[in-house]
Amino acid sequence: MSEITLVSPLLDGMKLLEQFSQRGGTDCYYLEQIETGEPFVLKHISIPESEVKTQALILTGAVADEAAANEYYEGLAEDLRSELIRLQSFREHGGVAAWTDFQIEPREGVGFDVYLLMPKKTSLAVHLQDKAMTHLSALNLGIDLCDALATLRESGYTYQNLKPENVFLDAKGHFTIGDLGLMPLKDLQYSAVPDSYVNLFSAPELSRLIPEPDKSSDVYSLGMLLFYIFNGNHLPFEDEKTPPEKAAAKRQEARALPTPVYADYELAEIISVACSLEPKERYGSPAELKQALTLYMQRNEVSDQLLVPPLSEESQEEPQPAEAPSEPQEPAPELQEDEAEPSSTEPAEPEDAPEPDAPEEEPGPEAEPETPEAPEEPSEDEAEPEPSAEEAPAEAEPESIDDILASVNDVLGEEEAPQEAPDIEANEEAVREAEPGKRKKRIWIPLLITFLVLALLGAAFYYFYTNWYLVTMEKVEVIDRTADSITVAYQLSSPDPDLSWDCIDTYGNSYSSTAGADQVVFRDLEPGTQYTIHFYPGKLHKLLGETTASAATEALTQVVSMSAAQGPDKTTAQIALVVSGPEPAQWMVTYSSTGSDSGSLFFSGHNAEVVGLKLNETYTFELKAADEVYLGGETSCTLTMAPEVEVADFHVSAATDDSLTVTWESLADAPRSWTVRCVGSGYDETQEVTDCSATFQGVRLKESYTFTLSTPYSASPVSITLPANAKMITALDAEALGAGSVQVDWTCTDPQPENGWVVRYQVGAVSGSVSVPEENSVVLTGLPANSEIAVTLEPSGGDNVIGVRSCTAQTAVAPDFGSHEFDIHDSTLRLYVRPTGKDWSFEDLGDNVDAFDPETEIAVVLQGPEQFNVSDTDETAITLVVRDKNGGVSTCRTVSSTWNDIWNNGRYLTSVKLPANPGKYQIELYFDSQFVNQRVFTVNGDTDEG
Repeated sequence: MSEITLVSPLLDGMKLLEQFSQRGGTDCYYLEQIETGEPFVLKHISIPESEVKTQALILTGAVADEAAANEYYEGLAEDLRSELIRLQSFREHGGVAAWTDFQIEPREGVGFDVYLLMPKKTSLAVHLQDKAMTHLSALNLGIDLCDALATLRESGYTYQNLKPENVFLDAKGHFTIGDLGLMPLKDLQYSAVPDSYVNLFSAPELSRLIPEPDKSSDVYSLGMLLFYIFNGNHLPFEDEKTPPEKAAAKRQEARALPTPVYADYELAEIISVACSLEPKERYGSPAELKQALTLYMQRNEVSDQLLVPPLSEESQEEPQPAEAPSEPQEPAPELQEDEAEPSSTEPAEPEDAPEPDAPEEEPGPEAEPETPEAPEEPSEDEAEPEPSAEEAPAEAEPESIDDILASVNDVLGEEEAPQEAPDIEANEEAVREAEPGKRKKRIWIPLLITFLVLALLGAAFYYFYTNWYLVTMEKVEVIDRTADSITVAYQLSSPDPDLSWDCIDTYGNSYSSTAGADQVVFRDLEPGTQYTIHFYPGKLHKLLGETTASAATEALTQVVSMSAAQGPDKTTAQIALVVSGPEPAQWMVTYSSTGSDSGSLFFSGHNAEVVGLKLNETYTFELKAADEVYLGGETSCTLTMAPEVEVADFHVSAATDDSLTVTWESLADAPRSWTVRCVGSGYDETQEVTDCSATFQGVRLKESYTFTLSTPYSASPVSITLPANAKMITALDAEALGAGSVQVDWTCTDPQPENGWVVRYQVGAVSGSVSVPEENSVVLTGLPANSEIAVTLEPSGGDNVIGVRSCTAQTAVAPDFGSHEFDIHDSTLRLYVRPTGKDWSFEDLGDNVDAFDPETEIAVVLQGPEQFNVSDTDETAITLVVRDKNGGVSTCRTVSSTWNDIWNNGRYLTSVKLPANPGKYQIELYFDSQFVNQRVFTVNGDTDEG
């Protein structure tokens, strides 16, 4: 088993059992939840597959270095994250077995580890090896997979990898699809299905020399899966001499498929249409195939008969045990004389009597020596012959009242049956010997008593049977159905005979119930599913009449998403729905706030606007169906109405001889319009604007003006005053001079500010400022290369200045350093934990590392090439820059020194304090704004990467 890290929190409480697959950077494992023992499957994907892949990228020039390679792999990991989130959304609809959870972790160095987790399920391929499918379960499989494929189609995708290994059985007996091989429907005409998706169940057009994918390919694969199951787990044309691969090739040419062994004519026709060679002849969608299977189940009695291989001819011809004949058989016409049985009641006839073929002819006197002796007359206790083993009744007492009454009827029947004619001579002898009175008393009185007792018992049993044992179910009626419940009312002819019931779906699952007065409610049912309700009496009763009822739960409309957003005018909430399934003609949304605001709104379609809401309050919106439609999924959402509009940096941004322009910044979403008023000596104008600026014409710069900004969503108006004769910046420009410097120039109307100017700059998290006493120009140095510099100009004495006050510039990419015979490609940059104490040297350092704790001070060591000129005394600017993974500058520091003072035994040593935020960073070193070397490192801690 290869080494794997059980990452947290995804695999907390899990125990690794075994690895069962390893291929191409993907490892699969069996896990177990320690507390519950529930089995799980873990897939571990390595990005990249190996370090060799990274080096190949660099060597081929696809990326510049390991840092660029890591950015490339990070993009792949993010694409995979988006794909996994999309697959999880399919799982919410049911029918799709996607990964239930996942986690993406950055590696030490370059790359990412992806962990996918889902409960262990049984695939159809394994299920068919262990158990035989039934007729009902096979049709349920077809309907389940039709629903799953239809769900994917509604989302704009088609599934192109259907086979038994990718179909899974859940705990309730439903079938789902997994290992999703999805393609956008809109891309089918422009792209081919990957070879890895083509299998023995794929549509024939996918195996052609020039594949022509069709959206009905998934219908073909499902039809072929049904053929496989109803054909004893064999594909068309597959037999002992034809393996599956050759059978698949033969299928490409056949215009018609053979009939599946276990499918009747109607079902075989449905499968044949689904598996048509030409796409246009198939069902147009999974929904059409589902409709055909559903109608088939409604028209035919579908049983739980196992779909097993047929019996061989030898086993079919084995003789069956003969059953006892229900009536006496006549003697064979060619019966020999010595095989005939003598009559027990009539004397033998002479030889020349009736023809031998007469049915009642008996043999003559000559045949008597060869004739078996007639059996003795049975005694009174043996009046009836013993029945055969097959006809004999069971010795045990009857199990029900019906059996008891049947026994009584047998006794009565025996008493009333006519007796055999007695021997005349024997009866005459008995009459002579017996006295008339005694004979009458001995025969008729016991018989009469027995008859009366049996009659009374029969009457008692009959009353008991009809008035207590038999109970009639007078009414069974489904009176209410929802998406997850069915209510059944019933009425009995007598008090409740210990009645019980159950509710079974087509998969054989049983559901719980609660009972009320003459009704029972079954809850927690599946939406859009057929159920059968059975009623059962107690052990001492028999239930007559209709004892079953069938009903289907209502279909569930799945609300995939429900969202609310604040409208442009701030007091409106815009509701948006994404719905799957039947939709009502009208929706109703109710809302309530944390205050006292509440109400409701009816609308149609998927969008609505709720108006007149209050700012700074949180609203909860509940979606309901106005018609008889049952909703599931996200049926509620919340929205906090944005706070009142706040304004920042309201100032006069530009001026001419007769115009003034004011601008501002909205700290929240801007409203639809702003109201700006300018008031001065003899001047008053109000404007309604949609942008964050307004220009007023006809003003005089020598006058003082007051500007007021307001909106219905502001707490109060914002005002600024421009004094008379205000100073104005008419132009401001910043231009990069190279990789590490920017020149800033500006012009201003006279008079200049009394205390000069302050030029401020910002690059990432680094900021600085330069004072300029008199000039209108300055050069900013020591800046990081290839970075955006934001420049702001301010008067240092706080004078009121209007006009342009900010601009930006982009520093250039730094060239490689090449002075003093220094070859940067032979230099090495390493990082160490900085030793404690003020004075330290290279000998005090431990091992170089690339991972540090936050805000650790690290030692940076640049090892120069083997030979370069270290004796020069030129002044050199050394710039050290630290960037985050997005290229943002978190540290920029520049110091100056003579060239020969930089080096100590060919090494340059410095230190820097790391950022506080965990994550990936890069340290860069520049001499005179020219690139020298760089190093990627990690600040430890919990991050939001991956």
